[in-house]
Amino acid sequence: MEFYPTPGVASSSSFAGATLVIAVASHGNVGQLACDLLVQRLRARRVGSLDHPSLLPCVGGDAFGRARGDGGALAMSAEVYEVGGGGTSGPRRTILVQQRAEVRAGSQRAFASAVAAWASASAFHETVVLASAPSTAAGHGKGATAQIGATVVRHVLASAVAAAVDGAKEEEEGDEGRREGRFEDARFQAAGAVALERSTLTRDRRAASSLPPWSLLRAFHDDAAGKGNGKTSCVAVLALCSEGDNTADAVAVAAAAATALGLSRGDDAAEEGGKGEGEGWTAPASWAAAYGQRPTARAMFT
Repeated sequence: MEFYPTPGVASSSSFAGATLVIAVASHGNVGQLACDLLVQRLRARRVGSLDHPSLLPCVGGDAFGRARGDGGALAMSAEVYEVGGGGTSGPRRTILVQQRAEVRAGSQRAFASAVAAWASASAFHETVVLASAPSTAAGHGKGATAQIGATVVRHVLASAVAAAVDGAKEEEEGDEGRREGRFEDARFQAAGAVALERSTLTRDRRAASSLPPWSLLRAFHDDAAGKGNGKTSCVAVLALCSEGDNTADAVAVAAAAATALGLSRGDDAAEEGGKGEGEGWTAPASWAAAYGQRPTARAMFT
């Protein structure tokens, strides 16, 4: 994994101590949409891009179309944005990675390992993964949450994914009470993101070890364990959804992540609040063409 800074950004820029928020190309694209919303709302500054042999080439017009600042940049396969860190009154320095391109077939594990290794080498304080999964993956056992009629945001720690895939003792029947405290993050729970049902991961352990976002979470866990740093924080915020217009799901995921991490929009973004799909959120300019440039019956996509 290689980081390429934008012109004017030092190639030796350090991310040490920052929070990493990374979107994953997964079912329904909710993570990518949520990342777009965060970049737009926080007016994050683009500082570079990431490249990896397994990441398919991708280029497009500026996703945000800003009239000032860093507007006009081409959209790339994996873009890196920065916000905060300017003082004690602002939000903690946060690096947002927007993955716009798919990963080459058969390379999900290798790509996930490369991302985890890059994050580890960059010395991020913690990692938050924005993602989504098929609504059919929802658990149906004890504690399962209904999927129809509402957006239910969930969160899951990387350690929980690893335990489910490995069939660790913590996932055995009868240990439910002791597992809850270890596999939940109180910040995300308070932000309205409920803990992901264990059955979502245990129903298909093969998929949970090789498909996004599970493959990325497992890679972060394994990287931390290999370095003897089992306390490294990595948590995913996700929505279980279907394909289609997932704007509402994206707003919910972005809001939960922003609340849990204490991120607030800048003054310019605050002036634009209330014009998007959710209160205080503004849709990026590129979303205007999500259903094509010409007027089309929205019913076709629902």
